[in-house]
Amino acid sequence: MIAVAGNAQWSESIGEVTRVVAGHYARSNPDGRLGNLLTALQSASPEAALAVVSGLADGWPSDRPVTLTQADQAILLTLVKRVEPSVRSTLVKLAVIWGSQDMTQAIGEIADELMRAVGDASKSDQQREQAAVQAVDFQPESQAVVQHLLDTLSPRLSPDLASAIVRALRASRVEELGQLLIERLAGLSPTTKTEVISLLLSRPTWTNALLESIQQGRLSLLDLAL
Repeated sequence: MIAVAGNAQWSESIGEVTRVVAGHYARSNPDGRLGNLLTALQSASPEAALAVVSGLADGWPSDRPVTLTQADQAILLTLVKRVEPSVRSTLVKLAVIWGSQDMTQAIGEIADELMRAVGDASKSDQQREQAAVQAVDFQPESQAVVQHLLDTLSPRLSPDLASAIVRALRASRVEELGQLLIERLAGLSPTTKTEVISLLLSRPTWTNALLESIQQGRLSLLDLAL
């Protein structure tokens, strides 16, 4: 796997094999050999890094840290800054499982970077959507992430991007999200409103909150019109 990670010749089939092998490696007991893998990842292509890190994340037990040397810690921090955004959040979460003590600052920097990407109108809708998905996946319990994504919803966004941001919020574990969505429902576009209503109906407590808002007059049936 280490040799493959550093191989310049890459294909989709090699990527899948690498991911599977990395998963098996993670489920074994590789403590003590991690440094070699981290060193190899430094020179791996973005595709190889994604395959290896994804496989490790899939297979690594959440209750099994490893002994990280200072050199390992330094390599991890370098990798976090170098790898593509698509793999960065997974690598950070993996580093936390491994017991890295140097990831606190990196977590904050990555979260800020993802939030900036979501709000960056110079990026494509696809890039902004990916950033939103990664932000929620990276910090599913963060109310700050939820608030930022909701603040991003505006008439200036394309309907497709606004809907994609709402779909990204499905992975959030912030319980207050339901009420925050209800408070914004009336001012949303029909397309976005459809996604929000679908999200509210996906969780019983949010559905009850929506019905309660209608019964108490804080929200009218006209507000639900698409």
